[in-house]
Amino acid sequence: MNRFKSIITGLHTKNKRELHSLYTTKYFSKQAEAYHQAELNEKIYSYLSLQFSFTSTNFREPEKLILEVLFTPFDSGLSAVPENALPIEDYLLRALSPAVNELSESYVNDKKESREKCSFNAQTASEIIISRNGICYMPEIDKYSLKININIPLINNTSINGKSAFRAVKELLETINNGIININKNECLRFIETFEKQEYIRKYLRENNYVSFVANGSILPRASGTSAPMQNAVSFVSPP
Repeated sequence: MNRFKSIITGLHTKNKRELHSLYTTKYFSKQAEAYHQAELNEKIYSYLSLQFSFTSTNFREPEKLILEVLFTPFDSGLSAVPENALPIEDYLLRALSPAVNELSESYVNDKKESREKCSFNAQTASEIIISRNGICYMPEIDKYSLKININIPLINNTSINGKSAFRAVKELLETINNGIININKNECLRFIETFEKQEYIRKYLRENNYVSFVANGSILPRASGTSAPMQNAVSFVSPP
């Protein structure tokens, strides 16, 4: 983190195009060999239990970056089971993204233009468990990669506010690290079990040419404008 601090604070008041010095051409999603080479790159940083780096998203707006955070969420080898990767990815995103987005909201300052304040957002998960760009499991290094869009704060829309950027990134990483520490492994295991049951039911339906499955006690009506169950709705009960 000290290396990152020296670089980002060293960019304070410099033109925003100087932010390219934060970028790394090494991607965590490469093969393990490339990853070990990337470890030697001074633009990959470490803080607490995390590793992180930045990539550019927009050449014309270099302040818009992607912060990629690598972490291992469990002490055991749970994350190393490839068939569990999808439900664990989904669970981790649900567990970590709300705190990240709430922190970003706390940085809102109506007295400043949007480019002059740090902002960031993590992808949010819907009720559907699917593969998402916001997080992915990397089996070659047995780590999860969380990607966060981040806007580096500027001064007068042209110069880098390096001091403010460092404080925001540091607090963001601490928020992610705290979220990882507080992850309930048993709850995640139940999440995996539920996903496996869903997959089994879908397979059973396909094999038997059935159309749908509805469990007794299901709340079918949705609340207006949401996917949440309607309050005080009559639950479904199958006829004999």
